[in-house]
Amino acid sequence: MLNIKREFLKNIAALKIINSESFSKLKNFNLNNTIFNNQNDTFYFLIELIKILVGWEEIKRMVINFLSYHLITVENLIKILLKKVLNSEFLCNTNPIIPDVYIDEGIYVSLKQVDFFKILKISPQSDTGKFVYGSESLDLNAFLYEVINSAEEQNWKSILNISYATNNIVDGANMSDVLKIRIDESYRGKAILTFINNFIDSIALLSLSLLINRIFDNLFGVFSLKMGKDFDQIKKEEQFNKVIEKIINEPDGLFDNSYFDFTVNEANIINEKVRNTLKGSRYLNHCDEILTQPDEDILSNLTNMLSNSTEEISGILSDNFTLILII
Repeated sequence: MLNIKREFLKNIAALKIINSESFSKLKNFNLNNTIFNNQNDTFYFLIELIKILVGWEEIKRMVINFLSYHLITVENLIKILLKKVLNSEFLCNTNPIIPDVYIDEGIYVSLKQVDFFKILKISPQSDTGKFVYGSESLDLNAFLYEVINSAEEQNWKSILNISYATNNIVDGANMSDVLKIRIDESYRGKAILTFINNFIDSIALLSLSLLINRIFDNLFGVFSLKMGKDFDQIKKEEQFNKVIEKIINEPDGLFDNSYFDFTVNEANIINEKVRNTLKGSRYLNHCDEILTQPDEDILSNLTNMLSNSTEEISGILSDNFTLILII
């Protein structure tokens, strides 16, 4: 597979050069060897192919167009898929009525079970909070922060009632920082699928400003540092990203525990990413190991404009955002 990718990209590049107005473009052509480091690196392979075929500026235009006009479509498709998966995997061929126990007594979950990325320690009103929370009316994380800091049970859009306790029993063990979650009384006697569909529709999965901020945080650790994340927490997040990458690149769509096993090389790469994140920087492959740090003021201004402006999104992105793709 590795050799096939290499030869395929070289042939495409050769054809493009031959059909160009002159051979002068040959000196500007560069195949990024990083693409060949992993024989199953599907995403980077496609990016390199697109770069060869249409050029970097076209990629930038395509990305801005996608973020401006198609993000909501992707979110709707994800929600449809989630509903189908939950219906097929957990409800089988039936659609049972919600048991009263989930309305009257509810369930208890540890906060760390729902806050893997340690977001809920940060206030949505803080300087860092505006980068990690979305709209308070749609962001469930922002709502959970208010629950944690309230002495009373809070209601999420007449769908869920959630309260916080410093200690309680979860799965038979005494745990700290516990959420009690009850389905709202209005769902008594209704089908589970109705509740699932309404809950999924009530939350925002993809926020443009948050998506951009998370990309930069993943690359440079801009906000992870402000949130006080340590080596172990950032490493868990990088391992999570690696597992997702493996799932995407698996040609047969199989899933087993091997995704959670990392080779020595993978572990070294993860650790290096963690160290760079803690330094607030990252090595650029095309700059001979020159360290770069994003300007937080630019990100702040961009976040404010995308969150509050009624201007055309594509214009805001084109004027204020230079896309940097590290491959």
